[in-house]
Amino acid sequence: MYSPAVGQTAERSNGETAETSRTLLYDAETRFEYPKAVAALQEALGADPKNASIRLDLAYAHLKIGQADDAAAVLAPLRADTFKLREDERLRLAALEAKANLDTEAEISAWRALLAHTPDDR
Repeated sequence: MYSPAVGQTAERSNGETAETSRTLLYDAETRFEYPKAVAALQEALGADPKNASIRLDLAYAHLKIGQADDAAAVLAPLRADTFKLREDERLRLAALEAKANLDTEAEISAWRALLAHTPDDR
């Protein structure tokens, strides 16, 4: 698996884009480098604006540094019919929107639903 450092980007196929996005976010969490992750994920989103996984990861990184309005703006296009979200993406979207709206009960409910839907994804 390709594992770039936070803040670095690389040429990658569409199949690797979501995995790279997740790796950037994981690296940011372990190093508390969310601003660098935001910059890298914004670049990745610029290259692939219809990638739901990148949007979800970018929104999460924005939320981790208190940028709820930026997160909401990144998430808003996912509600359009042009995005065909998988169930796990739909549940992540619900959790992140709830977090951006400071709706803790809805956020917890959505994260629980996601865990129930993907119990092997840790």
